[in-house]
Amino acid sequence: MIKKCAKCNAEFKCRHDEILECHCVQVPISDKAQRYLTQNFKDCLCNKCLWEVAKKFASEPSNKEAKQA
Repeated sequence: MIKKCAKCNAEFKCRHDEILECHCVQVPISDKAQRYLTQNFKDCLCNKCLWEVAKKFASEPSNKEAKQA
């Protein structure tokens, strides 16, 4: 199925019917990133935008790490 990214509007192939082949399965999403995605987007993101979100939240220290610093 062809979808449009909810963030940048780029077209991409969604493989929700074959989830193990979908690009989203290979992107490591933290709990914080998952909350951000569900609060801000109603549908899927393209691979580029999904990686951007994953990297943004991966580079932010968690509350536990911030308290230890």
